[in-house]
Amino acid sequence: MLSATNFPLTEAARLLAQAGIEAALFVPTATGLRKSILDAHAGVRGYLLEAGFHDFDVQTQGPTHRKLVHCTLFEATSAIETTASLYRPITKTGDPRFWISKLGTYAAPNDLVAIAVDGERLVGLNLSRPEIRAALADSKSALRQEIGQLHARRNANEHQLLTRLRDIASAGFVRTRRVGDTGVGFTLEQLLGIKANSSRTPDFLGIEIKSSRIARRGAEPRTRTTLFAQTPDWSRSALDAVGLLTTYGYQSDTGRLQLYCTLNPTPNSLGLFLQVNDQSDNLDARYRPIAGPDRDAVLWGLANLRAALRAKHRQTAWVKAEYRGTGTNEEFRYVEVKLTQHPIASNLTPLLVSGAITVDLLMHELPASRGGIRVKDHGYLFKIRPSEIASLFPRPRTVTLIDS
Repeated sequence: MLSATNFPLTEAARLLAQAGIEAALFVPTATGLRKSILDAHAGVRGYLLEAGFHDFDVQTQGPTHRKLVHCTLFEATSAIETTASLYRPITKTGDPRFWISKLGTYAAPNDLVAIAVDGERLVGLNLSRPEIRAALADSKSALRQEIGQLHARRNANEHQLLTRLRDIASAGFVRTRRVGDTGVGFTLEQLLGIKANSSRTPDFLGIEIKSSRIARRGAEPRTRTTLFAQTPDWSRSALDAVGLLTTYGYQSDTGRLQLYCTLNPTPNSLGLFLQVNDQSDNLDARYRPIAGPDRDAVLWGLANLRAALRAKHRQTAWVKAEYRGTGTNEEFRYVEVKLTQHPIASNLTPLLVSGAITVDLLMHELPASRGGIRVKDHGYLFKIRPSEIASLFPRPRTVTLIDS
């Protein structure tokens, strides 16, 4: 627990802010140092996710799924090169854990240690040690100079992405690698060498990639863009996934029970709509019958939605592609990218209230098993109108990928 630290948290926050370092803090206990085990508490998990470094939620339990990464523990005038282990044990519920090799010689029980992401490695700073604090506060120290390079390397990632995008754009129109609406994004990810996965971490060196079709260069996409996917808070919802499908689903042409629809503040053809509850800080999906009072269906905590937004879009490239042809013959030419950083998460609520951000339900029934009905969902997708991206992301920067 951070409260057990031997160094004031406010002073640590001030020191990190002055040095321009965004990091997570943890406090090793005597037991943890002896057993070589540390709890990856919510602050650590959230930071690693937002930095696009690791997503504990999609990590499988067990030692074979352990992730080993390079780690540097900074002294005042030198550094210890070591490794860090990120894992979920196979016992119990697999609560996230991590360990930094050689931490026992670097930190004492109850010391306050900061960890930050630097590309493919983690860096550690023991803020309880006065000589490290002094070096960190000195703008001319070797430690401060090294830490300052973290920002430069993040900018280098953006430069690397733009170089790759320009190379792809220079090749002209390329045939889709997947038929359908998702073809434009899937094709670009394939060209960038990004493997398909279910992780919530950003796609390319910590940068989230979003692609959309445009009719001509300079135009805005007509279709909504997915911001992130977020499962409802089932523990507080009136219905679970099965109840949602069986209560409001409908039969497809093949007789399959399904629920494919968009939710916004106005009831859709199924009577489902979104409502922000300012009192509880929730987003409610509700049902309005022809007669009688509205009924609750499912809900999301707005705090969780704001966290998901920050995690997914710390740095984002919104790529536009001209298109031609249809089906398997559709082709794309990626011509423009809008770069954004650090969304204004507090604007999520007014954009939901106005209908600028909507939610897509994509679920259907699977063949029955002994336990009864089973549900397959393709995510609860929060989408935004392209014209409103600037309302959520301050100071977007547009870069043309090809010459006129």
